[in-house]
Amino acid sequence: MTQPDFDKLCKRWQKRLRMQNWKITARMKNAEAMGPNNGFVEFEITHLSADVDILETLDDAKLERTVIHEFLHLMLAHWEFPESDRAQGDAQETAINVLADSFYALAPRRRNK
Repeated sequence: MTQPDFDKLCKRWQKRLRMQNWKITARMKNAEAMGPNNGFVEFEITHLSADVDILETLDDAKLERTVIHEFLHLMLAHWEFPESDRAQGDAQETAINVLADSFYALAPRRRNK
């Protein structure tokens, strides 16, 4: 996916998820920078700002699903759990995966790029 297409995708999902009040900087990064992760998010909840990194080598479908997944972490940022509460963190991650898969499946696809 090209950077301009990636930027449009992120803006589209930011709007769909009604997160226009967030200042999100989204970047595609190489495998070396991402380690074992497809996506990663860091945020400052008090300022509603976030950096979202997505693995650039993902196919378009996986990349879009990963963007949705990371944006959902932002939506649920007020309910983040400490690292020590593994069960709650795992439950939240499962919920985010289910929601991301569902939103992706239900989203209208663009036929012409």
